[in-house]
Amino acid sequence: MLCARGENSKRETTMNEVEIAQLRSYLASQAMRRTPAQLLEALQKTYAEFVQATHTIPDSAFYTSPQEQEWSAAKVVAHVQTMLAAYQQAISMVLECGEQPEAQSEAISGAIDPSLQGVSREQLLSALEATCEHLRDVVLRADPQAHLDLSWGHFELGQMHWREWLLFARVHLKVHVQQMQDLARQMEMQS
Repeated sequence: MLCARGENSKRETTMNEVEIAQLRSYLASQAMRRTPAQLLEALQKTYAEFVQATHTIPDSAFYTSPQEQEWSAAKVVAHVQTMLAAYQQAISMVLECGEQPEAQSEAISGAIDPSLQGVSREQLLSALEATCEHLRDVVLRADPQAHLDLSWGHFELGQMHWREWLLFARVHLKVHVQQMQDLARQMEMQS
């Protein structure tokens, strides 16, 4: 869902129009039903699950793809950092500057910041923690109703305001928690 699986593959999506509409409806309703602090709490819980799943991958296998068209654990973490950094920067632009960010293009779906390639697990997780911390700080300082008129587009889900993007970050991260757990299972079966 929502991101590429392999290095050379085109972005694969498992969502059809009905699923996209359901997700869009969920994001719109829950982003306003929950407070920003509640949205952050849910994101933080999913983030903790992701970090825990990341630590289940042995160091010796962290950079190894279990199958040719699958991402290694390192690439998954680098993608999550790239994705969360893009969301954090856009949300910060709205909340701190009152400016509308550019639409998130399809390119972000499988993107990995080149500066993250080949770095250690600790460096990746440290960068990810810094991104999450900055996002937390910005959101907690903001008026929960601020700038809800500013929205920017997602290539599949359309226009969303910052609270919807914050909730979407959690939904997207859940996909990668599952991906990391699947990688751990595949590696266990191969050993």
